[in-house]
Amino acid sequence: MLIERYSSTPDDYIGHMNDLFLKFEQVIDSKSINGYLAVLVEAMEKEPKFCRTLVQEYSKLLTTSTNVHIIKVGAWVLGEYTSKIVEDVQSIEEIVMLLIAVFSRCVEKDQVVGWVVPAVIKLSQTEHFGKHEQVKQFLLELETSRNIRTHNIAEGTRVAMRRVYSTRQVWTSLAERTGPDGRSTTIFPGGICDWIGQTSKLSAKR
Repeated sequence: MLIERYSSTPDDYIGHMNDLFLKFEQVIDSKSINGYLAVLVEAMEKEPKFCRTLVQEYSKLLTTSTNVHIIKVGAWVLGEYTSKIVEDVQSIEEIVMLLIAVFSRCVEKDQVVGWVVPAVIKLSQTEHFGKHEQVKQFLLELETSRNIRTHNIAEGTRVAMRRVYSTRQVWTSLAERTGPDGRSTTIFPGGICDWIGQTSKLSAKR
């Protein structure tokens, strides 16, 4: 890719690619996105400090962007790398709420749902995470979407969780475990465990 070849630094490359996403949104394809992500991974392996720059850059971009490609890349970056550089759970909670807000304002939700949901789920596994009710509500809204792709991804997320936690008793025991400060220490506690165990209203109608 010419942009990669002629960018002098990783920061330069990110800036050029984001400009490309904005100016040529309609012609960017999945191959371009995947190639960009591969370059980012390689850059972070060579220079771990670059990870912090990347997370900060996309956190900033996602506060206002409605560009589908920037949302896809930003969700992936934040989902994969936030917990590697951020130690306090409050900051991770803020990132999760940012991702939910980004999805809410995105017009082409079916294009980004497969990127945002995994990021939200992954970050919500953080120890002492305290925004499970908000995540549960987010997932419930997706599952009742009339968009087939959005609904199927939400339902698929539930199925995947079921495979990990195969009985309601396990989900219940997870929900009841708390840390010394009263906050949950589990992967899918409280409301999310309830969401996993529910039968989708749309599925029930089929």
